Amino acid sequence: MERQFISTDEALQSVGYEITRKVLEVEMCSGEVYAYEGVPYPVYCSLMTARSRNRYFQKKVRNSYPSRKVPALTADTLVPYA
Repeated sequence: MERQFISTDEALQSVGYEITRKVLEVEMCSGEVYAYEGVPYPVYCSLMTARSRNRYFQKKVRNSYPSRKVPALTADTLVPYA
């Protein structure tokens, strides 16, 4: 999945979303990547426009959707976020 670089100042470094599968992929500044399943598109949009993406992620995503750690070899490309 292609992820967009968002920040090195917060715990989240990059975020990607696959709309057909409703999967949100989050790369932490530690380099670990997690996939969250069943995330509605409006939640992804709110995350990307949140004043504090990390705070939004912690409150609305982290413990609200099933997740799995993505092995490093399958983590995909990083693109700049506009």
